[in-house]
Amino acid sequence: MEIRELCRQLSGVKTDWLFTEAFLNQEPRLDQAVENLREKGCTEIRVLPLLVFKGKHTLEDIPNQVAALRLKYPDVNLELELHLSRLAGFNEMLLHTLQKKNIQSGKE
Repeated sequence: MEIRELCRQLSGVKTDWLFTEAFLNQEPRLDQAVENLREKGCTEIRVLPLLVFKGKHTLEDIPNQVAALRLKYPDVNLELELHLSRLAGFNEMLLHTLQKKNIQSGKE
């Protein structure tokens, strides 16, 4: 699965951080992932929704789960990051990728 591979690659680059995947509709779910990280001693956990646009998951589902987990684990600083299109540099990354594609295909 691509998200697991992404976490593995990020772990190889940023070796002093722990990366793990979590899903809304399959295992491991967000609460399981937080519990696993907590058991490994993590007291700061950042949830990054790997979703491009605003929708029910980014507006309701994920924030509601994070809020519930904050109550369940008051000893953990649980931060919810913005979804992808709201992250600084996202538009530039897309433009760079599209520009690179055009240059490689001879279209400029």
